[in-house]
Amino acid sequence: MPRYCAAIVAGLVLLASGRLLAAPPPVGAYGGLPAIEQVSLSPSGARYAFVATIGEARRLVAATSDGRSVLFSVETGQAKVARIVWAGEDHLLVTALHTNQLGMGYAVSEVETATTLSINLRSGKAFVVFKDMRNLDPVVVGFYGTAARNGRWYGYFGGDTNIIGGRGQFLGYDGVDLYRVDLDSGDAVKVAHGGRDPQGWLIDADGQVIARLARSQISGAWRVMAGATGGKVLAAGVSRLGGVSLARGRTAGSILLQRAIDEGSTLQELTADGAPIALP
Repeated sequence: MPRYCAAIVAGLVLLASGRLLAAPPPVGAYGGLPAIEQVSLSPSGARYAFVATIGEARRLVAATSDGRSVLFSVETGQAKVARIVWAGEDHLLVTALHTNQLGMGYAVSEVETATTLSINLRSGKAFVVFKDMRNLDPVVVGFYGTAARNGRWYGYFGGDTNIIGGRGQFLGYDGVDLYRVDLDSGDAVKVAHGGRDPQGWLIDADGQVIARLARSQISGAWRVMAGATGGKVLAAGVSRLGGVSLARGRTAGSILLQRAIDEGSTLQELTADGAPIALP
């Protein structure tokens, strides 16, 4: 693992240190918050989570929406929380950004990376996604949603896959691949190979990969292809501005394609076969 990766998880490891269910302040302590951010509501609306600034400290808080109970409250330290996502009612995915000094031997002096903490509110257990995986750095390169399968919740993340030699030595990167991560055990399974060009995937509500996005950093050419590893080309173009992204459409299997243009962005909906769907 490169040297900087050891420092990336430091802030989130503090959150996962087993103090998540320590006795929190009473609910009334949050009534006069000077600032809250990253507010995220659970699917049922019965719970919510947010980052609060209380005095000089910033805390990650989860509470019931009726204001009667704090589920947990823990200081975030220096972690820059960028996103909070619910997976069902009992799992939280908390993503933090880190600016890392790379030192000698790199083309740039620093890089911003993301790590994600998975928290089980029912058990109080937490883990950093990809941490302690032999062939992966604990860095999340894209988040592609969550899905429940056979009663378990999974998150879908892009991960930098390492090439590991026979004696365990790091030999380089194989590119960004898509992994399905069990949000209770932390086990990660590769579900799609990406490659070295920027990749993106679209996951349906059942956890199936329905489309893949590939874009050349050099030419700006992009393609949306059906399936996990590329099939029929559903849409293609050139965008030197970047900003091409996929989202679930209004019906099962449909795709929302958003592209950056000079005046802002444009949105198009496609069927699973690539046929355009008129937007209202």
